Amino acid sequence: MPASVVIGQPDFSTNSPGTSSTSLNSPSGIFVDEKGHLIVAEYNNNRVLIWNQIPATNGTPADLVLGQSDFDTGSINGGGARDADTLRNPTAVWVYQDKLFVADAYNHRVLIWNEFPTTNGEPADVVVGNSTMTSQEATCDNKTLYVPYGMAVHHGKLVVSDASHDRVLIWNSIPTTNYAPADVVLGQPDFTTCDSVSASRYTIVNGLGVTIDTSGRLFVADPNAYRILLWNSIPTGNYVPADVVIGQADFDTDTDLPAAPNTLGNIRIPFSSGSKLFVGDANHNRVLIFNAIPTTNGASADVVIGQTDLSGSLSNAGGTTSANTISGAGRVFEYQNKLLVVDSGNNRILIFEDYEATATPGFTVNYPPESSGDKMRLSGNIVMGEYGKFDLRSPEVSINNQGFGPLTNFSKRQHSDHETITEFYHDFEPWAGVAPRDRWSEGDGFTAHFRATSYQSRIETQEAFLFWPFTLDSVSTEGAVPTFSFHIPSKNVEHIKSNLDRFEVYIGKDGNFTQYLKRVPVSLVGEDGRVVVSANSEGVLTAQATFTPGEYEVKVRAVDKWGNHFDTNVVPLTLTQALVSVESTPLFSGFWFPLQINRATGVNTGIISSFRPESVRTSYTTTTLTPIFTGIAFADSLISLTVVNNQNPGEVKTFTATTGADSTFSLTPTLYPDSTVAITAQKAGLSTQIIPFKIILAAAQNGTNSE
Repeated sequence: MPASVVIGQPDFSTNSPGTSSTSLNSPSGIFVDEKGHLIVAEYNNNRVLIWNQIPATNGTPADLVLGQSDFDTGSINGGGARDADTLRNPTAVWVYQDKLFVADAYNHRVLIWNEFPTTNGEPADVVVGNSTMTSQEATCDNKTLYVPYGMAVHHGKLVVSDASHDRVLIWNSIPTTNYAPADVVLGQPDFTTCDSVSASRYTIVNGLGVTIDTSGRLFVADPNAYRILLWNSIPTGNYVPADVVIGQADFDTDTDLPAAPNTLGNIRIPFSSGSKLFVGDANHNRVLIFNAIPTTNGASADVVIGQTDLSGSLSNAGGTTSANTISGAGRVFEYQNKLLVVDSGNNRILIFEDYEATATPGFTVNYPPESSGDKMRLSGNIVMGEYGKFDLRSPEVSINNQGFGPLTNFSKRQHSDHETITEFYHDFEPWAGVAPRDRWSEGDGFTAHFRATSYQSRIETQEAFLFWPFTLDSVSTEGAVPTFSFHIPSKNVEHIKSNLDRFEVYIGKDGNFTQYLKRVPVSLVGEDGRVVVSANSEGVLTAQATFTPGEYEVKVRAVDKWGNHFDTNVVPLTLTQALVSVESTPLFSGFWFPLQINRATGVNTGIISSFRPESVRTSYTTTTLTPIFTGIAFADSLISLTVVNNQNPGEVKTFTATTGADSTFSLTPTLYPDSTVAITAQKAGLSTQIIPFKIILAAAQNGTNSE
């Protein structure tokens, strides 16, 4: 995923350090406040830069500098002594209620500006960690800091990682006077202990970055143990153990492992939006994104930025500096769907606009193809995301599996809803790779496999597959359910089957179609490309639908492995009785899911069985409108019997029963004088059905016999 804007460099291919309003030298910490100010702690230039708003163009100059008198100076403490307006290797910044906090790491202090600065070189108001703005204490107590690398504020609490003391200090209220004592210590048993430690859930080996999310979770980067410690809430007592460890399988391990989804290198300052965790992994030159806050040890990241996969770790992905690469990732910050990344080794800040957006190309290909001189032409469009934000690599097509090549013509334009539309057409020889031109006929057909890749999307590539001709030959209504016959090109059968997911069948009128068969497996295609299918064909899944008697049209749809589809011609269908289907799922592999009616009192049925669907007659007569159906299915199956009034198809009733331990069931429905009955059995996500049939009250036949 490439960045959209770079700060500190004029372009994405440059990474030189510099000291000016437009250049950076090893930036470390960043923060964006509620007013949109971007604040950057710049380690090697010993300063903090402020932009009044997040830059939208490369190399935008900063508006304000702290720690130096002007933008062209980068000396330690401004070339002089430590004071309220100087800095030495600042590492982290934070804003809370318009107060600015800066971790001035190698002056061993945190500086606080009580109001957000407005002039260059403005001095701080309060110092934490030292007794005065010019002094440096060297004790181990509740007031002194030694390399405070990370810092965060939440609901009036100040949290500081005291790196070289292997601890984190917490002030329960924002200090208003110099050298204020902390209230809580983590990583050490008390305030006067600053010993080196080994990894455990209580200890912090060398805490650097600190962040607190909107839910009050505390994250501490512990790079010498190659991990992040997570407390689910800010501790109120000393030496409280962490709740979760990230980067290691357990709290007692500090192994430096190769780059992987669940490992960390030298991590600096994590960031959490409250729902996601972002980690700058400096040693592995990448940013890891956890789409959910980890709740168990050793969780794996979901997305990586700066590497092509979650196991890559080379600086700039083993290549040169670009919009896709990182060298020594530092702090990460999310603001209004922008992701800002400190790219320390490349002396820059990367901004990823709308970083969560995906722009998977969406294909529409007009079908059937047209003639184009002595060739054929396919045309259509490729839809992308917001215009100007996403773009395509040159889209390609493969005709008859002959290898991908560029489309004949394509052009990009902005659609009325601000999407990017790439319109295309492709002229081709349909006989290529199928038969010599003088021996090819339309019946031999062709296949076309399209491919397009977006520049700025984590889901980059989309494909579309189609073939021609695709013809629905006939629909038969001789049985209780229709039978459909269609065919595909016989000379491309295996290639077509390898790129298709399924066929579907639709029934409708006046251009409005309803799905009838939701899956016809491609395995039903014969060697000659022909398919004969009904609701009872092996592997076919029906959709829940009711079609009343009348005139309809039918079409078959082919769905490729990427979700694209195209349809056959339509064929007329006349239904003389209601067609009822119940949504089905696959049967048990290797044998039938049984469903059988042994007897229906007053109905001249005999046995009706899903084992022998060909034995089910179109209609039966009854002497009662409340027959008792008894039968068998697997024990604990749900039996559903649906009754449709053929004289008023809008009237539908459903009756249910459950088979007992002996696998038997009994149902007493109330029929209409002229009914269509559908019966299904379901158990554990599996189902089967008996072909729907009519039941007509004998008195309603006026002496006719429907059998």
